[in-house]
Amino acid sequence: MKESLQQFLNQEVRLVKDDDFVIWGRITKIHDDCIEFFTDNRIMVLSFNRIKEIVALGKGRMHHENP
Repeated sequence: MKESLQQFLNQEVRLVKDDDFVIWGRITKIHDDCIEFFTDNRIMVLSFNRIKEIVALGKGRMHHENP
């Protein structure tokens, strides 16, 4: 999953969490099992299994299903 997230690094995106909660912001760092996501003037750390979908504002889309 880490590789597929590279296309969204430092872009404005809409992220849907596994509980269907939607947040808007920017992926600022990608680690081996989580991302750092800047939203509402703060940085959140989200593990990959919490991410359901990412849509770049303007282009690109990634959908992730948890096993």
